[in-house]
Amino acid sequence: ANNHDWEFTHGELERILTESGRFTVDVTNQPGEFLAAPDALTKYQVVVLDYNGPRWGEAAENAFLSAAKSGAIGVVVVHASNNAFRGLVEYERMVGHLWRKGAGHGRFHPFRVEIVDRDHPVTKGMADLVLHPDELYHGLSHMHDAPFRVLGRAFSSPKSGGSGRQEPMIIVKPYGKGRVFHTPLGHVWRKLPQTRASVRDPQFRQLLARGAEVTAGD
Repeated sequence: ANNHDWEFTHGELERILTESGRFTVDVTNQPGEFLAAPDALTKYQVVVLDYNGPRWGEAAENAFLSAAKSGAIGVVVVHASNNAFRGLVEYERMVGHLWRKGAGHGRFHPFRVEIVDRDHPVTKGMADLVLHPDELYHGLSHMHDAPFRVLGRAFSSPKSGGSGRQEPMIIVKPYGKGRVFHTPLGHVWRKLPQTRASVRDPQFRQLLARGAEVTAGD
């Protein structure tokens, strides 16, 4: 479930990971049911969230958040997944920067994502993303004093309807003993096929694969 074109993005995210040659991927479109099953996550190293919909239920949410916090799994948060689960404090602590009151975006347009930290394994040796076509989130709320580290940022230009500020586009953070990789990039609207360029951009695909690999751990 998502207010974006998840039927398309689910498939693309699976292809990004599979084509990297570093992942075996399973996809669930029923996370509430799947995650509530005992030991559902024991064979996985990383969960990629492409979700912005109804709550999963207490059993599924607790199982997922406990696995993430214990370090049993890493978590990758893509685009509108940072919109999800308003008021679920542990989810908000895990994500760190969320679409809440005051957030917004300008027009879909190409922009540069500047790598500001090349000491992290995700971005070590990585070039800036140049003319990346996407929606540029601005004004995400940093919630619950969650620790974080910004690896990449983009200038949200007022000319495109933006904030006039540098906005975080590549974020890594701890969640308990676990690792989280978060990018607000990857916007695709239904019935606007031109926005599919965001996840088709080879630069985004490289970033997502690297972020997932590092977050999965050994």
